[in-house]
Amino acid sequence: MRIRPRFEKGGRSVVSGYSVTADKGSDAGWKGGKQLGVDLSLTSLRKTWEDTPENRAQALELWTRSATVPPRKETPLDLKRWNTTQQHLAAQAIALGKVGPADGQWMSASREAAAVWAQLALQSEGPEAAAYSAAAREMARASQDRRYQARAATSGMRDAARHLSLLAMAGSPSSARGTLAVVEQMMRITEAVRAAQEARGERVRAQRVATVQSQRLAQVQAQLRGKAETLGVAGGAPMTTWAGRANGTGTWTIGDDDG
Repeated sequence: MRIRPRFEKGGRSVVSGYSVTADKGSDAGWKGGKQLGVDLSLTSLRKTWEDTPENRAQALELWTRSATVPPRKETPLDLKRWNTTQQHLAAQAIALGKVGPADGQWMSASREAAAVWAQLALQSEGPEAAAYSAAAREMARASQDRRYQARAATSGMRDAARHLSLLAMAGSPSSARGTLAVVEQMMRITEAVRAAQEARGERVRAQRVATVQSQRLAQVQAQLRGKAETLGVAGGAPMTTWAGRANGTGTWTIGDDDG
C-alpha cells in the first residue's frame, strides 16, 4: 500500500488530502481518501484527532519526508493514562446506553470502536492481537451501513484511542491491569453495538460480533484477568478493583503491577 499527499494549489505547505494505491509497480490506480469512504477524507479524519497548527506542522514534515519518526524510548509505566483511557471508554458505554438502535450515532461509534480495537492490536502480539483485530474488523463492518445517516458520537472513544496511541509512542510498558480494564470497557461497547444490530434485525451481523465475543475476546479477557490476579498476589500489589460493578457502570481502579 502506498500513500501520497495532495497539496493545496500554489504550494507545498498545506496538505488538503491524500491518495492511496495498492499497485506497487505503477502510478495507476490511485484513489483519494473520499473515494474510499466519505468518512475517510482527510477533512473527516482530522475531526477524530487533535487538529492543531503544531500537529499540522509535524504532519507536514512527515508528509514531505523532511522528518523521521524518532525511535521509541522506554518510559515508566503510565498508570494514570491507562486509568484515563478506560474512564473515557466507560463514559462512552454509558452514553451509548441511551442511543436508539436506529440512530446514526451507531455508525460513528462503531468506526471509533474499530480504531480502539485496532490500536490495541498494534500494541499486542499473538492470539491477543488476533482477537483485537477480529473485533476491529467487525466494528469496521458495522460502521459501513449506509441506510443510516452517520452522526457524530461523543468523544470518549476518540480520546481513548489517542491515549492508547500516546502510550505506544512513549514506549510505556504494557500493564496487565490497564489492558484488562480497557478491554472490558471495550467489550461493553462492542456488546452495545451488537445489541443495536440485533434490535434492527441485523441478525447475521450481530451473530458475527457475538462469535468474536465468545470465541476470541472472552478468552483474552480470562487470560488478562488471570495474569492481573497472579501479579497482585505474587507481587503484593493492590488488586485491581471494580467500582459499581453491580450496575455495570463502574470503572476499574488500576493498581501497580509489573506488566
